Amino acid sequence: MSLTAMPIHEEAKIETRLFINNEFVESISGKKFDVFNPYDGEKVASVYEALPEDVDRTVEAAEAALPAWEEMGAIAQLEAKETGKIASQYPKGLRLFAGLASDMNGASSLATPDRAQLAIMPAMSSPFATFLIVGPTCFFLGVLFASFPYDYNILWTTPPSLVPGLDPREPYYQMLEDHLKFLHASPPLISRILHIVIGTGLLGFITKLYRPSEANLLFDGASLVLYMCGVTVYIANIVKGMRVVTSGIYGNPALAEGQVDDSGDYLGREDSLKVLAASDTILALLLVGVLVLQAGQWYANKKEADEIEEMDKKHDEKKALQKEHKEKKKQ
Repeated sequence: MSLTAMPIHEEAKIETRLFINNEFVESISGKKFDVFNPYDGEKVASVYEALPEDVDRTVEAAEAALPAWEEMGAIAQLEAKETGKIASQYPKGLRLFAGLASDMNGASSLATPDRAQLAIMPAMSSPFATFLIVGPTCFFLGVLFASFPYDYNILWTTPPSLVPGLDPREPYYQMLEDHLKFLHASPPLISRILHIVIGTGLLGFITKLYRPSEANLLFDGASLVLYMCGVTVYIANIVKGMRVVTSGIYGNPALAEGQVDDSGDYLGREDSLKVLAASDTILALLLVGVLVLQAGQWYANKKEADEIEEMDKKHDEKKALQKEHKEKKKQ
């Protein structure tokens, strides 16, 4: 639906009666309510109000027409389902009628000038809820960045050999192992703070996705998927890996000391540490994706607000010119 206000000519007649039994009729009570233009809040017309007795007449007329419709075959069924709207318009219609379901007897947003403008305003995302998402995401990226010096020489490059005949990554395996043991042995308060921050991010998503707009579903829905994938990587790979490193039991714990697992079903020390380093990288990419989506939503909302502001400006200028023209004609 275009936000541009359509001019209403004085000679144009707006039908304000009720359409019942294939004809326009006045309501039984004769009561009317005012309808306002949702763009500028101006009164458009006074429409007859349908009360229960008018609804009863409508139902009786529909029941009387049902046998004839049943005999008209497939074209009647198709027209009844399609109702003149393309598929892409269905969601907007459903939301409109869902909003009007509890807004009976002319109390809808189109019938009250104070709420008329709200009918066309896009649902803006809450800045505070966005902060609840972006803050924890940046916090986790900072934690991962602190681990990057340990992961870099294990995953991304082959360091120079310090001792001939020794794996050049061995010193870095040991440093990463000591680092992970130190983190896992930190006081319980540290892990509790981490989990509180995770919960804060989830709270931000819940706040933004409560009664979501289309933009919320696209941007925040995708951000939530990435965020939950990150939580899954943290629980399944990082937490489990830190426990393995702390215990010092790599591979198959059922094997006796000194035995080697040749089946390939279990990871050894080096592979386990590489998986942990790769998990940090995967988690960082997921969190960067969350930030990109949130930035994209901010840009889309800003662009839409700028367009609406520009349209409002043009509309006001047009109204001013029309008013000036009318005053000149009166003179």
